[in-house]
Parts: sequence; C-alpha cells; structure tokens
Amino acid sequence: NVEKTEAKNYVLIIDEINRGNVSKIFGELITLLESDKRVGENTIHPITVKLPYSKNFDDEETDDFVVPSNLYIIGTMNTTDRSTGTLDYALRRRFAFITLKSQESVINKFYSDTDNEELGTIALGLFEDIKRFIENPKHLCGDMSIDDLMIGHSYFMAESEDELHDKVEFEILPLINEYINDGILNVKNDEKKTA
Repeated sequence: NVEKTEAKNYVLIIDEINRGNVSKIFGELITLLESDKRVGENTIHPITVKLPYSKNFDDEETDDFVVPSNLYIIGTMNTTDRSTGTLDYALRRRFAFITLKSQESVINKFYSDTDNEELGTIALGLFEDIKRFIENPKHLCGDMSIDDLMIGHSYFMAESEDELHDKVEFEILPLINEYINDGILNVKNDEKKTA
C-alpha cells in the first residue's frame, strides 16, 4: 500500500534575465523548458539531454538531465534596459510575459497606511505629472509604451518630504534624462530647459 503524496512546486527566479546571453546560459536546456518536453505527470513528449559539462563522479559518463514539470522559472527584466541583451524568439516562445505596471493605488495605500495623507497628495501629484509628461504624444516615441517607461511606484513612496524630494532629484529625474538622451523620449532642446 503506497501512499500518494502531494508533489511540491519549485520556483527558480532569475533576476534581470536579459542581462546575459540567455541562449548561451540555457544552452541545451532551452528545449527542455517547453511544457510538453518536461518530465512528470501528463507529459506528452518527455525528453532528456546529456549536458556536456556534467560528469558523473563514479565514471566518465555524463548524466542525463531533465526539467521536471513542477519547476517554474520566473525571469524578471526591465523593458527599458536597452544597454543589455534582448531575448531571442526561441526563449520568448517558452515564457509567458506579464507587465507589472506602476500603480497609483499602491502609492495611495502606502500613504494611507502610514497616516501621511498630506505627503501622499504631493507624491500622487508628482506621479501624475511625470506620467502626463511621459505619455505626451510628442514625447512618447518608438516601440515603448507608457507601461514600459513609467517610473515605478516605489520611487514615490517616502517617509518625509525631504526623502521624496531626494528621490525625485537623484533617482527619477536622472532616469528621465537617460530616456531623453537615449532617444526613448523625444524632447526638444528648448523644452529640456523648462521641463
């Protein structure tokens, strides 16, 4: 009499997945990432590969390698990070893509929870001003959308007005300037002085 136990799910998180050469990093594993090629219950075409660099300690044979069906891989990336590698189509076909949007409601809840409505009003005003600036049709250009370019809501969450001011001066404005310098936002020279 064998008891059936619940299988655990495992998660591998790869932060800033696009910073490396993803095709070389995954190598032969790229095929194994497909759901129908994994090993486990209800797998249609399970396969194994011999990894070139894995040696069995007992002999010179390489071990067979599989990706189990209960392994979930989460890769994070910043879509505006153009100085790093992009994801090729082979990898894109093996992942679902979800955009995490910058949300006013998170900022609002933060200030509501910290009982600092006055600073929250200032922070939400800054959020709206920056959003309006970025999504202005004469600024927004190329294949980037407001969801790709909008500054994350955590930049607008601070304990004091001084901290919020520092975040704007030393984090938010330099990032927007990089967008402008890289041509992601189209801002004319005379407008740069007044922005």
